[in-house]
Amino acid sequence: LPGSGSVYRRRIMKRSSGVFLHITSLPSHYGIGSLGKEAYDFARRLSASGQRYWQILPLCQPDKFGSPYASEGSFSGNVLLIDCEKLCEYGLLSRSELPEEGGACEADFAKAERIKLPLFAKAYANLPSNALLAEEFGDFCEENAEWLRDYALYSSISSRSGKPFYEWEKELKFREKQAVEDYAKNNANDVEYRMFLQFLFFRQWKELKSYANSLGVGIIGDIPMYVSYNSADVWSSPEEFLLDDELRPKKVAGVPPDYFSEEGQLWGNPLYNWDYMRAGGYKWWKRRIRRCAELFDALRIDHFRAFHSYWAVDADSETAKNGVWISGEGKKFVDVIKEAAGGMKLIAEDLGEYEAGVQNLRKECGISGMKVLEFAFSGGSDNAFLPHNYEEDCVAYIGTHDNDTAVGWWESLPYAEKSYVYNYTGFESDKEINRKLMKLLSRSRAETVIFCAQDIIGLSSDRRMNVPGKTGCWRFMLDGNELKSEDMDYLGEITMLFGRTASDGFDEVRRVTEKPIDIGRE
Repeated sequence: LPGSGSVYRRRIMKRSSGVFLHITSLPSHYGIGSLGKEAYDFARRLSASGQRYWQILPLCQPDKFGSPYASEGSFSGNVLLIDCEKLCEYGLLSRSELPEEGGACEADFAKAERIKLPLFAKAYANLPSNALLAEEFGDFCEENAEWLRDYALYSSISSRSGKPFYEWEKELKFREKQAVEDYAKNNANDVEYRMFLQFLFFRQWKELKSYANSLGVGIIGDIPMYVSYNSADVWSSPEEFLLDDELRPKKVAGVPPDYFSEEGQLWGNPLYNWDYMRAGGYKWWKRRIRRCAELFDALRIDHFRAFHSYWAVDADSETAKNGVWISGEGKKFVDVIKEAAGGMKLIAEDLGEYEAGVQNLRKECGISGMKVLEFAFSGGSDNAFLPHNYEEDCVAYIGTHDNDTAVGWWESLPYAEKSYVYNYTGFESDKEINRKLMKLLSRSRAETVIFCAQDIIGLSSDRRMNVPGKTGCWRFMLDGNELKSEDMDYLGEITMLFGRTASDGFDEVRRVTEKPIDIGRE
């Protein structure tokens, strides 16, 4: 992985286009999407339509609700994404052991566990019979020693105790050396098994990313600003977080009341101990960003505004209303991140209420911002999300995973804002409104535009990925051949029409149909 994207990174982020679809949302018979055949097929379809980017959500192990922004380990990979058919290719399973499961129309994480975990156990039992793979596994453990064993220990203890780390017996909670060594010795197979699953995940991810890159498609990853309280990160490095003597958070993260919530959003993540991090040269963050640079070609930094100022709420608060703004680490810290990122392009998630200081920091550091078209039609002509106000160095979306689909947004839009849309765009009807909005965004000055798969198809609100502050999300999954050839053909045509194809020699431009599609007049 290290250095694998260096040539690619020098050529990306020219005028370009891409698609947002998380791996879990790919069609699958195993509960959720995987790093297998469907992922390779999707990469080929992106390339054929002239796309340069495939944007995904964080790859780390999600929480019990499927949220990748609340992980048990920020360095870990989601093992439920491991493709079982590839395990047959590795000689760890036989195809007769794979179940015949029907497809699904939404991601089912419980089903994925039920099907895959027994197969993973068989694959681990068969590892000794594959000497080359076992040697590769050993190399992986050495190369990832700074996080892998701690993560596996945490995951093992957490699973076997059924409790969060702050409720473990005192010796393990505080990582007393003898207690940890005794546990590791007495549960050696379980700990190694969890390391093995991480090995399989990252091996398959490397294979998929290399394949996508070979087609001219780069991966835009995502890094959450904060980590979960109950996580390997906090347990293994409590000094990096703002905790009391009992390892309880002193303050927690969130945002004040905003567009999404009148009560604000109380995330509950422990805040960082910035004094400690600063004194140590931000080593933990450097490791985290370098890890991302191995995995992705570009990186979206979630909640970038916290580097300028962040919302701190007392840990015992019931809502996020009564927090306070605290100054963030600023440019000095962002420069450290940029250095650790090497050639990887950084994208700042700078949404939310407009804050001049946040925008000034982003621009001073030379990092691309984000624009969301769904935010554009309230207010006046100076609305920063209207396409005529875009600066070139931005990544533009109709909506992101946190927003409604284009069709759902339009259906719920107030009459006054719909009138504004018609007046601004010249649309004569709302027929195929998703395609009209795609075309509007594609012709903008934004260097890069990214379309959610739901908007390419034209799906309604019931198929959105997430509603901030609501449980039961993260279940969107493509249903079989739902993303039709004509949808990708249209995407390819507007990508070519507005000069966003991969035409700089990295990838050959291919027309996706023999004759142009009539993309019509608005």
